[in-house]
Amino acid sequence: MRGVLLILVGLLIACAPLEDDLRSVTNPDVNSGGAEAEELDEPRREVPPSVMVARTITPTIYDDGLACPGGCDAHVVLHPSVNGTVNAFRPPADSRRQPQKCVSGEPCFVCFGRGGDTCALATYRGSGPPENKFDFTTDYYRANCGRDDLPEALRGACRGFY
Repeated sequence: MRGVLLILVGLLIACAPLEDDLRSVTNPDVNSGGAEAEELDEPRREVPPSVMVARTITPTIYDDGLACPGGCDAHVVLHPSVNGTVNAFRPPADSRRQPQKCVSGEPCFVCFGRGGDTCALATYRGSGPPENKFDFTTDYYRANCGRDDLPEALRGACRGFY
């Protein structure tokens, strides 16, 4: 019993900082004019611990032209196992503490790691790459690489893009 209690305490400690991590993430496309996101009036739901463990994700570029949804517009595709976790979830930013699955054609927060400073907003277009990869179109890079608020993982991919 003591071992189970230690595991639960460890999970609570590992997941607790996630709530504060995204308070600094704002995006004018989601939060009108960059204002803080509002609290949801929905009842809190039980979140499985595996959803709350942040993975380290690598950004990649795809431009195959064959299976590219949305006319290969500026978007991201990701592995289904990541959708609805602290790494990929529907806005608002503070919903990371109870992540919900991204919906195709709508904005989605993608986070490359544990901290809120690893997150970016992208239009989600469905599943695609292997686990632990976010696959962005070349149009996404063209539209976003000049931004100052990109997470380091995307800034690095931008340096490789140009």
